[in-house]
Amino acid sequence: MRGIHRYILFSFFLLLLISCTGSRKFFKAAEKLEKQGFIDQAANYYLESAQRNIDNIKAKLKLSEVGQKYVSNLSSQFFREFNSQQFEKSVEIFNTLKKFTDDAAVLSLTLDYPKSYLDDYSVALEFYLNKYYKQTLENMEQEKWELALKTISKVKMYNAHYKDVENLEVTTKCEPLYRKVVSLMEAKNYVLAKQNLNSLLQISESYKDAKELSEIVYNQLKTSFLVFHHESKNEKMIADNLVNEFIDIARQYAHQVTMINQAPFSNMVTPVEFSCIGDIDLTKAIYKATGTDYFYVFEILNKKEITYGPTKTKLVAYEKTKTQKDTVILIEYKPIDYFQVKGERVYAYDFKYQLIDASSNQILVSKTENCSGVDKLLYHEFAKPIFTTIDNFFPYNPKLTPIVNQINPNPWRSEFRNVRELKSIGLLKKDADEKALKSFKYSLNHVIIK
Repeated sequence: MRGIHRYILFSFFLLLLISCTGSRKFFKAAEKLEKQGFIDQAANYYLESAQRNIDNIKAKLKLSEVGQKYVSNLSSQFFREFNSQQFEKSVEIFNTLKKFTDDAAVLSLTLDYPKSYLDDYSVALEFYLNKYYKQTLENMEQEKWELALKTISKVKMYNAHYKDVENLEVTTKCEPLYRKVVSLMEAKNYVLAKQNLNSLLQISESYKDAKELSEIVYNQLKTSFLVFHHESKNEKMIADNLVNEFIDIARQYAHQVTMINQAPFSNMVTPVEFSCIGDIDLTKAIYKATGTDYFYVFEILNKKEITYGPTKTKLVAYEKTKTQKDTVILIEYKPIDYFQVKGERVYAYDFKYQLIDASSNQILVSKTENCSGVDKLLYHEFAKPIFTTIDNFFPYNPKLTPIVNQINPNPWRSEFRNVRELKSIGLLKKDADEKALKSFKYSLNHVIIK
């Protein structure tokens, strides 16, 4: 602990030394500048020295002396510039003067200048602000947006809330972007239009009808698709459920994907042959009618629901028992019957699907996925109730089984605690459907969404 305290104390003195050394360096530099007659620079160095070490009395005394000369010089410059109507220059000088005297005041030093100059400064500042405000309006009228931003920055340097300069700045930044967006939309270049709209909306979400234009652009950029599925009585419920799930998935990509209502066309197409969804003329007609980008065609085949078992196989376990005879404890392994119970339930179907470019009727993806939900049953149960802990039982007789063949009995024991019922068909159906939905998401992520 003493070592830590010493380290902290050393670090404190080191930081103090560094700060003091910095103060002394600026003080010495200020003295040299003062001797050479550079009063303005010397005053600023004395200020820096005092700011770096507020206990540097020498720096404060010199700042009071030389700083006052500097302030008097600035006052004289302001007077000359103001009376010669050089208002921009006079504003700049007075702000330098005001900042220097304010910084000195923080160090409890008062540097004087004629307070009547405050009124003159207000006059000069108003002239300055009004000058660049008018130049801003002129630049905007001439659509010189870059120049307008420069004149706005000059106004905001001294008064960020002058008149409606804040609104002018928004207009100056947004208007060229807005016009570019409109031009790009007319040229049907929606990708670049979106990029410029995003930049515009970051500046102002309420500029003109930018939000409405954004909706139009996003809708134009959305990839649309139309889903068809083969009408089969046995698989209709599966197909209808998958379509509803597809719609929910499409909603997750709302800004990129739109799913067109296929109801008017679902009975017109029977995609038994997947080379193209039936009649080429018909698909072209659907494409023209809907303007969709892709056809997503699927079919459910070979649906099956199978349950095997449960079957029971009779086996023998060995129960460890202890008996005491006189002073001797005898350990024996008593055989006891148990059953190994196995079962399996399967729900499965083949999900055959194609993704087709609607404009060219070209097949982009064509796959058949086996979608299944499978649950297996495996547990042990004793033929008769037992009244001791399972840890007393072994799948072999330890007395008669060589040590090298004596496996860890714990995995075998745990199978007496396994689940004893198969999952329902409903749960297995969800597992199978999830695999079909994964294939649909694959099409969205890797083919449709650009």
